[in-house]
Amino acid sequence: MSQKEHKEQNPHSERDEEDVDKAVEDTFPASDPPATGGVTRIETDDEKKEKK
Repeated sequence: MSQKEHKEQNPHSERDEEDVDKAVEDTFPASDPPATGGVTRIETDDEKKEKK
């Protein structure tokens, strides 16, 4: 194994952590935690056809 240190590609900043903390506080006591990933959506068949 290599002894090289790998830098994180998307390092978290203090601001990001504050945003997550605020989102958790704003949604309490919801059962689902706030999403931290990218935006996703489900498209209808008509929307898929329009893109083609």
